[in-house]
Amino acid sequence: MTMYEDNAAANALRNIGAVKERARLKSSMSPAWYGPAAAATVIVPAVGLAWGSGRGGLWVPVTLLLPFVGMGAIVALARTARRMTGVMVAASVSERLRRRWIALLAVLGAGAVTWGLCAQFGIRAAGTRVTVFVVLGIGVWVACAVRNAGIRQRLRELA
Repeated sequence: MTMYEDNAAANALRNIGAVKERARLKSSMSPAWYGPAAAATVIVPAVGLAWGSGRGGLWVPVTLLLPFVGMGAIVALARTARRMTGVMVAASVSERLRRRWIALLAVLGAGAVTWGLCAQFGIRAAGTRVTVFVVLGIGVWVACAVRNAGIRQRLRELA
């Protein structure tokens, strides 16, 4: 092999690596609707539970099931959107949590602080629950937006 062929082969390998990295990054981006949908999925059941707590009967189990049904639907929609990109990178739950532990701690910390403030100001249980879940929902939305911004930045650096 000549020196020119060696350089061409090395460049081709670098290009393949960059293409793989871009595909991995693109597949890990959350769709733009994911943050607001996740926030609504956290907030709506809390409001429903606060509304249904005084009514009893069928409303209590229904409002307890709503978050699970909603998050299942959102996860399924997000998976479908990622499949449409043409690249699926399978990551275990522990790997995903390890990559997102700072955002998870920040969101849970904000929820704990909100709960403490609501308790300090004497807000009732239903109001506290709604307020905490609104903070958690907005935190999830912000975490998704920050993560996508970081991915976009890395994609620009690779271009």
